[in-house]
Amino acid sequence: MRKQRIDVAAAGGLANRMRAVAAGVALAEDAGAELRVLWSVCDELMGEFGDLFEAPPVRSLPFEVRSLRGAWGRFSVLPPGKRNLFLPALLQAPKYGVRVYDNVNSEWYGEHPKELLRKVKDAGEGMGRNVLIFSGQSFYPFPEELYRNLFRFSAKVERRARELQGDMQHFDYGMHIRQTDNHLSIANSPIEVFERKIEDLLTENPKVRIFLATDSQEVKTRFGIKFGDAIRYNRRPAERSTPEGMLDAAAEMLILSRSKGIFGSYWSSYSEAAAIIGGVPLEILKTGG
Repeated sequence: MRKQRIDVAAAGGLANRMRAVAAGVALAEDAGAELRVLWSVCDELMGEFGDLFEAPPVRSLPFEVRSLRGAWGRFSVLPPGKRNLFLPALLQAPKYGVRVYDNVNSEWYGEHPKELLRKVKDAGEGMGRNVLIFSGQSFYPFPEELYRNLFRFSAKVERRARELQGDMQHFDYGMHIRQTDNHLSIANSPIEVFERKIEDLLTENPKVRIFLATDSQEVKTRFGIKFGDAIRYNRRPAERSTPEGMLDAAAEMLILSRSKGIFGSYWSSYSEAAAIIGGVPLEILKTGG
């Protein structure tokens, strides 16, 4: 009998996809199944997995990464719904015994991991039916060590990080400010809380150096004028819809991970990803915090 396979269609931005892949690895190992990562290359994230990361180290479960390009490739793994006339279900039903989707499939979202594992194993019995998981969440628990081993940035990302660092070998602190498309981050972690934190750090040590990662050109300009040499940031616009922009996003995450501490935005998986990769403390700055 052929071995069961779990297909994880990693959804969302870079950090969302990273945690979904890590969850998929942990789930597949516990289920004794193969794993395939379906990685959409689209305007939401215009970067190939292999351009951003080294091949994962050989574990008990090596996995394949398949790039999905174009509207049809992505359409084939989307959650069925009114917007797409439930048509993806016609493509998925013959191939998968279990299908789960973020925020859509009430039978699994937020349920206990043991229950999810049981459903996967049940689907694999007999005919060895495969499983599709469309997610940008930590749908199954994984150790941070696994996460760090999985996501080792590529030589391309390392080179870009060195370009951004310039003459700075390391930064005292990293700071991630999410602004343009995350309403919870904007509401709970406004720009002012980061400004106050920098002022406090400069009071303690006038020579402190901070790397700023942000999706807002306005924030870059504002902080550059106000804090001068204490702040360094990528002068190129933050763009997820170009390969170059995704290399920048990965490089900035790498630089944050190499600081001795990160100040991040509320409800931001990017801040969390950098902290886990570097094994460094993360403090979420928010109003009333």
